[in-house]
Amino acid sequence: MRMAWPFTVNALLFASGACVFPFFVLYYQSLGFSGTQIGLLTGITPLINTLSACRSTAPAGARPKQNWRTAREATESWILHYE
Repeated sequence: MRMAWPFTVNALLFASGACVFPFFVLYYQSLGFSGTQIGLLTGITPLINTLSACRSTAPAGARPKQNWRTAREATESWILHYE
């Protein structure tokens, strides 16, 4: 039962995004963007998400056993580790 609340919030968050995001293309068209500009705007979002996910999860695999940290601490440790 403890996992029901986070699962429900996560499911509703992604379901709402799945309903809203396809209409961004129509919104960009109404603003007068060209097809190339719309393609770049909609295509760069998954790229940024992929890169940020890889960056934020890298510290989690750095040590076999570590306590949960905030996202800021994880990012800082990643930056210090790879500099």
